Amino acid sequence: MNPMIGKTWTIRMDGELRTYEIVSIDDEGWIKIKREGANGHSYLHETINKHFLAKLGYIRSKSEK
Repeated sequence: MNPMIGKTWTIRMDGELRTYEIVSIDDEGWIKIKREGANGHSYLHETINKHFLAKLGYIRSKSEK
């Protein structure tokens, strides 16, 4: 299990604080995130979103591509 699963962060968007959590990470590098208080989920990718994830202190999964 990736140590980043369960990591949360908060950002201010449209004047309100929003909290996000990493729910799961698959073998291809897709990161499933969930926003607190919202239905559904969104995805980030380790390579595509690497600069944003670096700001969060994200550690890539073992399989470097």
